[in-house]
Amino acid sequence: AGGGGSAGGGAAGGGGGVQGLSNVGSLVVLGDSISDGGGQPPYYYNLLKSDLTAKYGVIDYKNNAQSGSKTSALKGQVNGLPASLPGPVVVAITSGGNDMKAQLPAILTGTDGPARAAMGANVSEALGLLLAPGRFGAGVEVHVYEANIYDSSDGQGNFGQNNCAFGNGLPAIATDAFFASWNGEIASQVGAKGQVLMDIHAQFWMHGFNHPPNWYASDCTHPNSTGHDRLRRYFYQQITGETLP
Repeated sequence: AGGGGSAGGGAAGGGGGVQGLSNVGSLVVLGDSISDGGGQPPYYYNLLKSDLTAKYGVIDYKNNAQSGSKTSALKGQVNGLPASLPGPVVVAITSGGNDMKAQLPAILTGTDGPARAAMGANVSEALGLLLAPGRFGAGVEVHVYEANIYDSSDGQGNFGQNNCAFGNGLPAIATDAFFASWNGEIASQVGAKGQVLMDIHAQFWMHGFNHPPNWYASDCTHPNSTGHDRLRRYFYQQITGETLP
């Protein structure tokens, strides 16, 4: 059994000195297009599956991520998973970016508080379902690794001036405070459930379109092949406690 101990426990989060899992039986991938064909292959989740198989042996794999989905879809994605999976079960989640994009007008007017709270409630509900005792079988441990929202502008907010798939017509406006509040909500919910926050905002910082060569595809939304490789390495390090060569 792995780092968390009892069912529902998470591995240690944070930076160096991560205590990895001694065994993994299944990899589950949930969320949005970052985990469902977004950007440029090879995709992080396919690479991660191969990496984990090389380390732990044959594992079960389920990917219920849906391109374009918001956190409101996570409940359905979780409920669509089988009742039984070999443990420990590792769950990788990328979700929240589409919630934030849908609220751009509210964010700019400072009226996005209710939407942030709704996102947090969605995240909390999905985590609760995943971590319910016996969700994947009696005594099966579940460890969730949930990503926050990255900023392809690296705080500059000049999406509309860079042919991005969103933000057209909007002026460049500093974005750090916006991402801090939305990511703070995700961090709060993940932390409350004792799971691992994947801080991809920090991982991708200063690797956006304002700082070439960048880790994003031309839509400013998805990782390019370099970005997917970085995601794969970050998830692997947090799950295993080891660094890929």
